[in-house]
This record gives sequence, structure tokens and C-alpha cells, in this order.
Amino acid sequence: SSSSSFFSLFLNNAKTHWLSVVLQLLSVYQIFLFFGSSYSLVDHCDGCEQYSVDVAIVGWIYFGVCYTLYLFLGEFSFAATIRLSAALAFGALVLPIISQLTQSISSDTIGVMVLFLFFIFIVNHHDVLTPSKEKPIAFNAGMFGSICLASRLLHLPKVYVVCFLWVCFSNIFLLPSILHCLHKILLGTSRSHLIGSFVIAEGVWTGVLVWMFGPPSFHQLFWQ
Repeated sequence: SSSSSFFSLFLNNAKTHWLSVVLQLLSVYQIFLFFGSSYSLVDHCDGCEQYSVDVAIVGWIYFGVCYTLYLFLGEFSFAATIRLSAALAFGALVLPIISQLTQSISSDTIGVMVLFLFFIFIVNHHDVLTPSKEKPIAFNAGMFGSICLASRLLHLPKVYVVCFLWVCFSNIFLLPSILHCLHKILLGTSRSHLIGSFVIAEGVWTGVLVWMFGPPSFHQLFWQ
């Protein structure tokens, strides 16, 4: 009886772990997808202006939905909102400096570094029910990788760069915090069922993004 309950607990923990990894992979894929969609705007193709507007609108809507959920699920405070806004504004302001620092680094080196940083992010934050503020290594690795990607977008208007950063912030910080709040509110809900529901939702959202903008080309992103 005790061995069967232990085995059942082991299977449940393993399922929760791998669902968390899948959710993190979907989040990182969305970051690359938004980056690839923004990066392709330099081609000046026919209809590119409308395409760029679509990328920005979708990005702002996604951030708005995530941030609204974050506020309404119990994490709202005026001081925290001010700190969050200040952090995002500071990130946007230092981007030109970071761009100068990374200008001499080849795109393939940036690409390998970004992939390594997001690998650290996934490995150190495999439990998505833990808020990001309790996983500083994962959060810092994810945000630094995002800033390195954003430094390659500074030929675009600032609104697209800031939008990309806020999409990254939504996937790296807000999503785990939302899951953490929901888990506290829905005490009777299984961890695996809660994460599985978000995996399905994020999978559908990722499919919609791929349908709208196409999959990101990693060769185009890093080895152009």
C-alpha cells in the first residue's frame, strides 16, 4: 500500500515536472517567435507597415491580458506597480547602451549565448508554480537573454522594442506568478491539472501566433 502510494506520488511529480518544462519551452518559443516577427520588419516588404502594426498590437494585447490577470489575482500593490513600470522603463532606456556593447559581437555568438541563457532559465525554473521572484537565477538569465535579443532590434521604432521586452517579461515573470496565485486560490486543484490547462492554453495561443506570423527561422535570427 505504501509502495503503491509512493509510486503514484512519484508519477504525479514527474508529470508535473514535464508539464512545467513543456510550458517553459512554449514560453521561450513565443519569445523567439515575437523576435523573429519583429526582426523580419527590416526587409521592407510589401505590406510591411500593416504587418508591423499587427505584431505590435498582438504583443500589447498579450502583455495587457497577462498583467491584468497578475493584478486581479492578488498581486496588486501601488508600490509594486511603480517598481515594475520603473524596471521596464529602465530596460528600454539602457537598450541603446547594450546595443553598443553587443555591436562588435557577431550574431551567431549572440545566438549561442541567448540559447544558453534560456537553457539556464528552463533548468533553474522547471517548477512554473513557483513565482519568478523566488528564482533569481532563472529570472535574470531569461531577462538578460531577452535584452540581448532586443539589442538586435534597435533599428526599429522604440515602440516595437519595448513591446518585445514586455512580451518577454510576460512569459518570464508574469506567467509563473499568475500560476502561483491561481494555485493558492484553487486549493483543491491538482498541480498537474492546473499546469496542464495552461499548457493547452499556451499551445493554442502559440499555434495562433504561428498561423498569424509564421514560425521563427533560427537561421535568419542568428546566422544571417
